Amino acid sequence: MQILGNIGFDWKVALANFVNFLIIFFILKKFAFEPVKKVLAERQQKIAKGIEDSQQAETAKLMAEENAKKILANTKKEADKIVASAQGRADDILISAAKKADTEAEKVLAGAQKEIDKERQKMQQEVSGEAGAMAVSLAEKILAKKMDSKADQKFIESLLD
Repeated sequence: MQILGNIGFDWKVALANFVNFLIIFFILKKFAFEPVKKVLAERQQKIAKGIEDSQQAETAKLMAEENAKKILANTKKEADKIVASAQGRADDILISAAKKADTEAEKVLAGAQKEIDKERQKMQQEVSGEAGAMAVSLAEKILAKKMDSKADQKFIESLLD
């Protein structure tokens, strides 16, 4: 102990320093370490909650993306069905319109054919009436002039011309 005393070590001062250290340590533990420990624990909980929330958000994002893909696929299928249905209806309308146009064309052609037949009959009647009148006129001229056979032949040829 004397060796320590020779170098300037005093037990009383060391003991007083140790007691001061314990008092300051308990005061710091009570008023500084506990609140700092509490703040650190709260921050650790916030960080853990933030990580958990971010993982949940990532999972929700992936689920939303998957759901959006399904909705888009269903929407595309429905759109394809609607387009196919519309195309079928358009084809039906075109076929119906073509049939109706053919029917109308046939009616018009039939009406025109009837009109042509009427005109033909009318013309035939007129031609046959005129031919009859010409034949009567020719016969009158022939009978009015009674000539010999050479003169008859010339007369018939001139009338035919």
